Amino acid sequence: MTDLWIAVLLSIVAGVCYAGGAVGQRRVAERLGTPLTPRIVLTVLIRDRLWWSALLMNSAGAILHVVALAYGTLVVVQPLGLLSLVFALPWSARLAARQVSPREWRGAALTVFALTVLLVVAMDTDGTTALDHRGTITVAVATLTVVYSAALLGRVLTAAVRAPLLAVAAGTSYGVSSALTKALVDSVTADGLTGLLHPALPGIAVLALTGVLLSQAAYRGVTVGAPLSIMTVTNPIAAVTVGLTVMGESYMAGVWGIGVALVAALVAIRGITLLTVTVPDTTRVGGTDATTVAIRRTA
Repeated sequence: MTDLWIAVLLSIVAGVCYAGGAVGQRRVAERLGTPLTPRIVLTVLIRDRLWWSALLMNSAGAILHVVALAYGTLVVVQPLGLLSLVFALPWSARLAARQVSPREWRGAALTVFALTVLLVVAMDTDGTTALDHRGTITVAVATLTVVYSAALLGRVLTAAVRAPLLAVAAGTSYGVSSALTKALVDSVTADGLTGLLHPALPGIAVLALTGVLLSQAAYRGVTVGAPLSIMTVTNPIAAVTVGLTVMGESYMAGVWGIGVALVAALVAIRGITLLTVTVPDTTRVGGTDATTVAIRRTA
């Protein structure tokens, strides 16, 4: 088995883990029914087996994602993270005792089709060029400058405009964090434990925390669907952009491959919107109206 297919397999399994973790977290949140506070975390969640199971599945997904980056490029691995939404669809519906809506099936089909096309045009790409210390610092500082500028601008905008802006900033933080994770993995692979001295490590921590704070702010005053879909799309776009521009990655057939990838990305955006934007569902289960379930995952 080639490195490419190892990366693909690991990414798919990671998607399953992320989906299970997201579904488990949502079930815990529904059962809890109250906002999370430090006291609740310490006294309730720490004794909840489902919460621990969700935590373990998310942790397993993160580990598998990192290992996949050791074998594959960002243009291959990062978009496959969207499969977690597809895997979560029937899983969440079954636990909620409802049927998957036609809208959701269309979203899943479009997403899988788009990811298949993206994988095909990325199959014959060269490997990643190592991101040196200066390049890493430049990428991290530029990203933080952009996202913090968006955060400052969001403070004077209405919720309808602020939410998508902050969602783009959060998705960008997560995506660039994944790109720096790839740089760190390459550094450790080449230099062993001394590779951990790479500036990508603190960059990952800062960008991940920034993404958490921005994503939380993006949900303020709006429904979950729109910010979720924007972050889900922006994450791989940001990571792939870093891979293409500063890490030497490319698509098969050069410019034509990039064009095909852009079209596939638009199809994926439509599919993700169908999966993540909450809308009423006419299906009735047990006498209760069912609604689509929005699952959030960060990688």
